[in-house]
Amino acid sequence: MDRLSHVICDAVEDGRWRPIRVSNSGPNVSHLMFADDLLLFGVASESQTTCMMKCLQDFMAALGGRVNKAKSSIFFSPRVPLHTKLRIKDMTQMQISCEIGRYLGFPLSRNRRLKADFQYVIDRVSFKLSTWKANCLSMAGRIMLAKSIVSSIPLYPMHVAMLPTSVCYEIERLQRNFIWGHNEATKCFHPIGWEQITRPKQYGGLGFRRLCSLNQACGVKMAWKLIEGSKGLWADILSHRYMRREGISLLSCRPGDSRVWKFIYSQKELVDRGSKWQIRNGLVANFFSDY
Repeated sequence: MDRLSHVICDAVEDGRWRPIRVSNSGPNVSHLMFADDLLLFGVASESQTTCMMKCLQDFMAALGGRVNKAKSSIFFSPRVPLHTKLRIKDMTQMQISCEIGRYLGFPLSRNRRLKADFQYVIDRVSFKLSTWKANCLSMAGRIMLAKSIVSSIPLYPMHVAMLPTSVCYEIERLQRNFIWGHNEATKCFHPIGWEQITRPKQYGGLGFRRLCSLNQACGVKMAWKLIEGSKGLWADILSHRYMRREGISLLSCRPGDSRVWKFIYSQKELVDRGSKWQIRNGLVANFFSDY
């Protein structure tokens, strides 16, 4: 796959491959790879399609494999004409998709996040708990499993979106039932309230993290990394796309911004309360807008 990345980069440098740009000064994005997934980005034109397919064909010829077109799809921008879409479809022999779909289980659409979009998180927690026999475990064992494993399942979507409150409450309900051995066949009494259990250990609790607060902490962490100038493709794209606007604050939001940025911006008040200004040499301070 490194060889394929080199082939694509060479095509970009030669000017044959025109990658997409999130802003005028932002980085070019031609491809993204993770495990066995590959996303290709480019201008919707016949010449670009020919270049993309040529790169894939050269790579497959050297590797001795083939592209599984049945599992591949094309996602177009809404502004692409219909005749262009049909022509590219014929050239690639891949199906056109109205949505990008899911990546590592997370929905990539721009639509409003609903509880149904995150039902897979609840299902994963339920399946994980169903594989453990609570009656065969001690109380300490159930607490350890519920804290270390169940609480980590929703961490990935929490870093990029605000989960509905109902989803967080449902996962916490499954945790409580597993700790006390409560299931459909056995009804058990919960002698200690969840508010007490979620307190830190030094205050008499068990150190369970409230998922809503954890979700908010993930958003604050991303916002702080951007403010501190974190390095990485994700930070480079977001900073060039949303943080280079003149005449407005560092973290600002507009109606047409992405869901990820709206999630980060929603933590602005908490970030402001936990940070302070240091003027130092004053080169980056604005007398009229910074206070």
